[in-house]
Amino acid sequence: YFLDAMNKQNVTDSNKRAAMAAVAKGESGWRMGAEAGIKTGDRSADYAGTSSKRLQGIFKSTLGRLPISKVDELKKDPQAFFNYIYGPNSKQGKALGNSDANDGWTYRGRGFVQITGRDNYRKVGETIGYDLLKDPDILVRDPQVAAAASVAYMEMRTRGKGDMFTRVARGVGNPVPSTEKVKRAAYAEYNTSGEFAP
Repeated sequence: YFLDAMNKQNVTDSNKRAAMAAVAKGESGWRMGAEAGIKTGDRSADYAGTSSKRLQGIFKSTLGRLPISKVDELKKDPQAFFNYIYGPNSKQGKALGNSDANDGWTYRGRGFVQITGRDNYRKVGETIGYDLLKDPDILVRDPQVAAAASVAYMEMRTRGKGDMFTRVARGVGNPVPSTEKVKRAAYAEYNTSGEFAP
């Protein structure tokens, strides 16, 4: 599905294609999923089992200064957790265009690259011709839509200076060491094999 999506969206740079595929592999292991609570996809990341200290590292700007006891409490309820992290009252939620009290939960990360936020769901949906605001869970049910959305999202967010991998990867997420290692290895593999070349 990824090759088809890159071809349809005219992504022709071999390094960018390899970087997009590597980021998808690192973010999701090529499995569609949601950050929490959706059981219809192949994967569901529920942060209840993640240490609160690790969560403070992942969501540094939102959880970094909270007492561990507060993080412990938040992670017990995925909906409350994501509304806290990405809700309209958080810095991150405002930047994502989340305006309703439940937007943090409704527009949490989904798909192969964890598209997050009302504005991103709207922009990506407009790009691929599917109303993701009305049906965000399509990103965990339909691999063709999830691939098209992931490619569109990365294409919109590729920016900055440096090598192509860094430009694509930083447009999608932060360099969490465990996923960064997977992404970099996949990028080298895909560039060598030409698996995602035009």
